[in-house]
Amino acid sequence: MDIDGRWRIVDATVPDGTPGYTGLLDISPRGETYRLQWDVTAGRFVGIGLLEDDHLLVACGGAWEGLRIASVRARADGALRVRWSEGGDVAEEVVERDGLALSRVGDVYEATWRPGGAEEDVGIGFDVPGGVVAGWSADLGELAVLDYALDPAHRDRLSARWALGGSTSLATESLERPR
Repeated sequence: MDIDGRWRIVDATVPDGTPGYTGLLDISPRGETYRLQWDVTAGRFVGIGLLEDDHLLVACGGAWEGLRIASVRARADGALRVRWSEGGDVAEEVVERDGLALSRVGDVYEATWRPGGAEEDVGIGFDVPGGVVAGWSADLGELAVLDYALDPAHRDRLSARWALGGSTSLATESLERPR
């Protein structure tokens, strides 16, 4: 997936469907993950991304501290495969369904998890092809979780669906590579 570099946000909505923001997004590889930095009319934000098939799954917030992104997939035995990162290496765990709780509210899940037996964290997530994307942050009210996909017909276009902490519906973002 060729996503490195600078992208221009040409259209975005917020979770209530109203027009959102414009600006720039820089995406750069970092180990097995990606670092993202937005400079948009709504402010400056940072994020970590994890590739899953042909999607870049992202947790975004006001600061790097506490950001975690996960791809959650159901296994045939009823357990969950969770690939996750806090911004460097990618870990994978098999989690029993009661170890990662997903409670749907509208289009968004409340995601409660104790990675590796740590303190319980509450984040957000939503359905993506093949599973669920979930993210966590030190500040749930500032957390956004995104699912980016390249347009197969136009490799210079990227689109996302995303959720915001405290919201029950999804928003959108459309990007193009500057020429």
